[in-house]
Amino acid sequence: MAKISIENIDIDYSELSVAQIYNKIISAVAPTGNILAVGDSARDHAILNMQYFRDNRESIRAIGINIVPSHCGPFNHFEIKYCNAHDIEYPDGYFDSVLSFMMLEHDPEFWLSVSEMKRVLKKGGSFIIGVPGFMNSIKISSDKFHLGNGTICYENHGDPDCYRFSPHALEYFIFKGMDKVKFFSSKLPPRLIGTGYKI
Repeated sequence: MAKISIENIDIDYSELSVAQIYNKIISAVAPTGNILAVGDSARDHAILNMQYFRDNRESIRAIGINIVPSHCGPFNHFEIKYCNAHDIEYPDGYFDSVLSFMMLEHDPEFWLSVSEMKRVLKKGGSFIIGVPGFMNSIKISSDKFHLGNGTICYENHGDPDCYRFSPHALEYFIFKGMDKVKFFSSKLPPRLIGTGYKI
């Protein structure tokens, strides 16, 4: 079993917000065409409202879905539709890119959402997922026992808030079967971000 590699983005984390870090990763993937943002919202902090999507709105047809009615509706250059991610109302292979940030932890059966996201993604399409995570404490302190072999993870937020993900959860489940997979960590407590392409 190969040891997975978590890459750190070449930026000064102290100077950038989490949204700016997400935007940097999305910009590196550079998705175009039909884009689905799962768990996004019709609000200023929306993933589809990030700088990359505003700058490239001419080459993007973006739609978001959310199960919370108050998060749905038109916003700037995109719309958030009411839809359960366990049953995405689009045909197989419809989207050129599927992304989701800070949503899977709120889904008690997140594996159903992951399966649906992969179903509606076309072959060769990009898959970008960000989740609250945890990592070895050596990333936090040079003293392995500083946290009693523990780690720091993202605080409980929103209801329900069911999961925190390890790098292995991304590697062996969420990105299983994907090509050109990369994993990143940002900030502390860590947000883990993965990118890959459907085979």
